[in-house]
Amino acid sequence: MTKKILLLTLTTTLLLFSYSDNDWDWDGVENKDDKCPQSQFSDLVDKDGCRVASTKSEHHFGVLLGVSQLENDEYHNTTGSLQLDYYYRDFALSLSTSQYDYKSSTYDYSDDGQNDYYLSARYKIKHSENLSSYIKGGVIIPADSDVANNKTDYFISKSINYKLNENWNLFGGVNYTFVNNDDSNTTTYQNSFGRYLGVSYRPTYDSTLSLSLSKSGSTYEDEEDIEFIYFSGSYNFTKNWFGIVNLGKEIQDDDKDTYGSLQVGYYF
Repeated sequence: MTKKILLLTLTTTLLLFSYSDNDWDWDGVENKDDKCPQSQFSDLVDKDGCRVASTKSEHHFGVLLGVSQLENDEYHNTTGSLQLDYYYRDFALSLSTSQYDYKSSTYDYSDDGQNDYYLSARYKIKHSENLSSYIKGGVIIPADSDVANNKTDYFISKSINYKLNENWNLFGGVNYTFVNNDDSNTTTYQNSFGRYLGVSYRPTYDSTLSLSLSKSGSTYEDEEDIEFIYFSGSYNFTKNWFGIVNLGKEIQDDDKDTYGSLQVGYYF
C-alpha cells in the first residue's frame, strides 16, 4: 500500500510540474503568450494573462504530500503521507493520514498498514509586531478498529515565534498528549510531554533554513525521552507551490535513529 501511495505521489507531482512548465502561474495562458507571468491563482485573467478581476477570499486551502523514512541498524520504516489544511484569518484546521512500510534488519519481520488520523485546530495570537504565539489542539483517531486497546488520544500544544529581524527568527514550544490506550500484559502506556527550541534564517525571500532541538517523552512507560536534532529547509517555487526537506538525528541513544522527509505542497 505504501508503495502505491509513493508512486501516486511521485506521478501526481511530475504531472503537475510538467503542466506548470508551460503555464507557471496556472492562469490558463501559456508562458510564451503570458504578459503577466506572476498572476495570483485567484485572479481572473484576459487573453494576455493579466488580471481583470479577483476571486481572492479570506478562506484558503492547502494540500501536502510527503514521504519520510526513519531507520537505524535494526529497522527502517518508510511512510507516505497526505495532509489537508483549511485557513481562515488566524484560524486553521488540519487533517492528516499516512501509510507505513516497516522492515526489520535484525529479524525476519515486515509489516505495512495505515497510521492513525490526526485532526487538529490552531489559532494564532499576534502579541506584537515581532512576537506571535499559536495554540493548537486535536485528536488522534485510530485507523485500525480491529486493535482492541487502540483508543482515541488527545493532544494540546503552545508555540511561540519571535522575529529578531528581517532574516532571523527564534521559535519554540511545548506539547502534551493524553494517551487513552488500554494497558496489556506486555505494554503499559503513559501520557507524553514534549518540547522543542530552534532558530530559523531566511537567506532569500522564498527560502527558509532552520535548526532545532526536540525532546519528547515516550508513550510507553519506563522508556527514556527521545531527543532529536533537526535541520529543515523550505522553498517557495511559486506563490502557490512549495517544498520542504527535513533531516533529523537522534542524539542520546547508542543505536541512534536517523530521519529524513520530503514534502511538496500547494496553497491556494
